[in-house]
Amino acid sequence: MDHEKSSEPASRLSLALAAVGIGAFCAVAVAGILSIATGRSFDLTQLFPNLLFQAAMVSTPFLLLALLNVRTRGPWLLGAVLTLIAWGYFLFVTLRVEFAGDVRGINIGMALAMFASPIVITLVCLIAALVGRFAKAGGARPPAA
Repeated sequence: MDHEKSSEPASRLSLALAAVGIGAFCAVAVAGILSIATGRSFDLTQLFPNLLFQAAMVSTPFLLLALLNVRTRGPWLLGAVLTLIAWGYFLFVTLRVEFAGDVRGINIGMALAMFASPIVITLVCLIAALVGRFAKAGGARPPAA
């Protein structure tokens, strides 16, 4: 019993590190794909502030799961899939506009959707964690007849 309590901070730290790793990987991967697809340079000195912000945005849902010590795979996988969908769609829209030669500027709707995505993903992951915890506990049982 004491071993479980002493290992809990270490496991929360490992979950938090995984969350930061997910965010960093996603931000660098998207920037790399955009750089390769558009032929623009991948200058880390210029990209670093954006990459840091994007990594923080992506990490937010996963950091909350780590903080709450959610160890079940369901919420983490759901968050990863939703993150992949959001950033994949961002890549699709950005590259479509880039290759169409559209020079109108920033897609405000896409930018707002990307700012909102961590909030939505966090809520969905938390609901999934609560449902999983509720189901593991046996759920609601009807009163005995």
